[in-house]
Amino acid sequence: MTQTSGSAQPSHAEGPTAPVAKKVPHTREHHGDVFVDNYEWLRDKESSEVIEHLKAENAYQEAVTAHQEPLREAIFQEIKGRTQETDLSVPSRKDGWWYYTRSVEGKEYGIQCRVRAANSGNPVADWTPPAVEPGVELLGEEVLLDGNAEAEGKPFFSIGGTAVTVDGNLYAYAVDNSGEERFTLRIKDLRTGELLPDVIENIFYGVAFSPDGTRIFYTVVDDSWRPYQVKSHVLGTPVSEDEVIYQEDDVAMWLGFELSSDRRYLVLSIGCSEFSETRLLRFDDFDAGLSTVISRDEHILYEAEPFLLDGVDGQKAETILLTHNKGAINSMVSIADPAEFAKPLSEQNWRTVVGHSDAVRVNGAGVTSTHLVVSVRQDTIERVQVLPLAGLGTDAQGAAVEPAFDEELYTAGVGGTDYEAPVIRIGYTSYFTPSRVYDFVLPTAALPHGELLLRKESPVLGGYTASDYVATREWATAADGTRVPLSVLRHASLARDSSAAGLVYGYGSYEVSMDPGFGVARLSLLDRGIVMVIAHIRGGGELGRRWYDDGKKLNKKNTFTDFIAATDWLASSGWVARSGSRPWAAPQVAC
Repeated sequence: MTQTSGSAQPSHAEGPTAPVAKKVPHTREHHGDVFVDNYEWLRDKESSEVIEHLKAENAYQEAVTAHQEPLREAIFQEIKGRTQETDLSVPSRKDGWWYYTRSVEGKEYGIQCRVRAANSGNPVADWTPPAVEPGVELLGEEVLLDGNAEAEGKPFFSIGGTAVTVDGNLYAYAVDNSGEERFTLRIKDLRTGELLPDVIENIFYGVAFSPDGTRIFYTVVDDSWRPYQVKSHVLGTPVSEDEVIYQEDDVAMWLGFELSSDRRYLVLSIGCSEFSETRLLRFDDFDAGLSTVISRDEHILYEAEPFLLDGVDGQKAETILLTHNKGAINSMVSIADPAEFAKPLSEQNWRTVVGHSDAVRVNGAGVTSTHLVVSVRQDTIERVQVLPLAGLGTDAQGAAVEPAFDEELYTAGVGGTDYEAPVIRIGYTSYFTPSRVYDFVLPTAALPHGELLLRKESPVLGGYTASDYVATREWATAADGTRVPLSVLRHASLARDSSAAGLVYGYGSYEVSMDPGFGVARLSLLDRGIVMVIAHIRGGGELGRRWYDDGKKLNKKNTFTDFIAATDWLASSGWVARSGSRPWAAPQVAC
């Protein structure tokens, strides 16, 4: 990460002197190339000499920026004044319970809670989350985990995953008290409040119970923190007997797992940025072991999900949902019978559900009991589409329905959704709309376009008014003629007189997109007349897979030249001062 600024720095000719790290030559040799690193000694985090040097760096930073302290304190108080500390999540239904998180003013960690859900047979009522108010306990509310109590007396506290059995009796949670992202897994009996004797050390993110609640699955990392094992623990047995479900020995591949949406399979995902492999384990035939959907040797980047689809005879047919890049750089969605994967790839019959488009990037797809849910990106914007499962992959396939929003620049993504639910949970935000939670009622014959139900908008304190700010889409032109999208944010009252300060931000790596999102801290900058530009440079994923490919490997320089083009656009936009004592740009770019 590099950061530069056009701002003039105060003179410190007679002020603090910057600490200078000593040079201690250290030689490294790889593939016949010899490199001398004078600062290898700084890697030793336990060294008292390293710690003292870091303390000196911090002291120097504090000294040379002391003049900024009043401004920092003012901005801090503004941010704090706009933030509501007492808050809660919108309850999400899973099986027979509503799960939610409370946060309490003055306390650092969330409190995980639940209440029983109704099953009246009325889908609208049964899937309407209960109204939860700060500080008001719901009738029958149970506390699953109080992070504040768990963190008390600990040097660090973080949760790396939770899981509840289908019957709602057991609750598993993984806690890190060191900050090293190695977690300790414990299991609580929610009927008694007692912890089971099963304790598993040094696991990685993510845990899941088998549908019958007798096993729990978890991931283990190697010495380089690469997830490489998925293991199974049978409750009540010694941890030393835990079974390695799968071990990935290729150091270039990462391993993860989840349960299929209908919880009939354990789904293992193995992959890198270029290709992947999915392996499936049936819970009703556990001893049969893993089966591979498409081998990594085919060099296809894909995700696979097994589900049951109504066949032409009215019977449920085992089907594999594929989100893949086979002949589709921006990915597409297909379905296939499991038997097809026993054939050579060239002979397999996949039925197209969502075809390839150069203008639309397919990010992923999943299923509920009635609908296919697809995440796509079009014109840089992430959005959600749903299709009925009835007729999927045939000439009778229904049209995609997309929830409609009012803003031009926004982000909409699917949150946790229960397989049997008549609704899907959607998170929504924009640059000047605080985070919202919607339930989207899935389309039916009586409601062909579905219905958006707003469940919550995160509050902003202090009289925030969205119309005081403006977000526009602009375009910079790179040296090779490529148009680079920019999101330009400013206060509505700002005059376009070339006098403002400016800030440019970009990332451009790993196909990560800089999606629109609300930020309280940003408001303090815009209120002070700063124009903020978010540059959607190549190497990110805003304009599809090619946008990513054009900013990696031998094309990596495009990431930097696009950022320069974005900064040049701002300099000539008429908003900011091109030179002088005011800072007009503070670019950041990931290497």
